[in-house]
Amino acid sequence: MRWVAGDMWERFGVRWLTVCTRSPLVLSQQFCETTVGAKTQDECDLWSAVFNTNRFKVSTVQDVAGVSLAGALKNVVALAAGFVDGLKLGSNTKASIMRMGLAEMAKFTVEFFPGSKKDT
Repeated sequence: MRWVAGDMWERFGVRWLTVCTRSPLVLSQQFCETTVGAKTQDECDLWSAVFNTNRFKVSTVQDVAGVSLAGALKNVVALAAGFVDGLKLGSNTKASIMRMGLAEMAKFTVEFFPGSKKDT
């Protein structure tokens, strides 16, 4: 299985960045966060030093594939949580869907992308 971040890294030297925010929120200086996947600790330190502020938190991890997949798969879990809200199934059901979804994300990532970190 090939992944987009791997292609981008091979072709352009670009690492993976996942953002849980929208640019208008960043521009209006509301608190936002992002996670950067990089190959080395030096790259992680550089991303953090350049972009981390008191209103824009940059987390880094040495797991490009894990960050790439987590950024995509979290949207599936978010959709499921939204369906639970729409069906008015309650907060306990929503919490269960989120917990199980996150656990499945970790299993999927490690299963199909060996070398990824389960904790990412």
